[in-house]
Amino acid sequence: MTAIHEQLQMAYPQAFSVVQSALQDWALAEDCLQDAVEKALQHWPTQMPDSPVAWLITTAKNKATDHFRKADRTELS
Repeated sequence: MTAIHEQLQMAYPQAFSVVQSALQDWALAEDCLQDAVEKALQHWPTQMPDSPVAWLITTAKNKATDHFRKADRTELS
């Protein structure tokens, strides 16, 4: 197992707990965090963040914001 996978494995449970608590939606939290993990796998090999948990939480919350913005645009159409 690579260092990146180890960091993800350690950070995921805490990140999920925070994101799920913020969103109050289990499925959406999983989707957003999975998108964050995919992004981590792309970016972390060249630059590992100082705090993987904070990075995952921030990225997942940004994905959730994107989701809600898209949903708002769809409702307005």
